[in-house]
Amino acid sequence: MRKYTLSEISSLLTKASPTKVYSMQRIWSWCQNEGLRYETIPNAVRGVAYKPVWIREDELKGFLQTKGFGVEAIFSAVG
Repeated sequence: MRKYTLSEISSLLTKASPTKVYSMQRIWSWCQNEGLRYETIPNAVRGVAYKPVWIREDELKGFLQTKGFGVEAIFSAVG
């Protein structure tokens, strides 16, 4: 199961919706306020990333579906 960082999710959503920008702060607010589950990256180097967390692909897809995103279109380009 693939895991995505906040930066990767931000990029995926912004590419899929060229009229909107999805910042890492917005994704983090979903984690804090809307129940998007995340895991702390083990042995993460502090100061390198906005938040050293990642989100499992199945969790992310389920969450995005509940928010009305076209999950298949977003993840179709991901290898």
